[in-house]
Amino acid sequence: MTTSHFPSSGLHIVDICIKEFMMSYRLLFPNSRISLKLHILEDHAMQQIRRFRAGLGRLNEQGGERAHKEQNREEAIHSNIQNPLQRLLAMMRAHHTTCCPEVQESFVSF
Repeated sequence: MTTSHFPSSGLHIVDICIKEFMMSYRLLFPNSRISLKLHILEDHAMQQIRRFRAGLGRLNEQGGERAHKEQNREEAIHSNIQNPLQRLLAMMRAHHTTCCPEVQESFVSF
């Protein structure tokens, strides 16, 4: 999938393969979390392939690696919060106020 131009005729086949792979993954590993890379494959890969007409090998992985690093950092910072929902809310609040400081102005305390 690293050709210089992805043919339109192959888009449907790739889409089906991704869907079948994810269905098989969920059946074989029902208790496993969906990793960031699998999420990107399932929810964003086809959009990128259609948009750029190139395989995923041509897209830079650096942004995904940075996001993964930041997620791990936030998980470590908030690991003392026992309630999973409250931990997620705290992580997302920190993420959004860091990425978009204007969100801080309308911050609602829980």
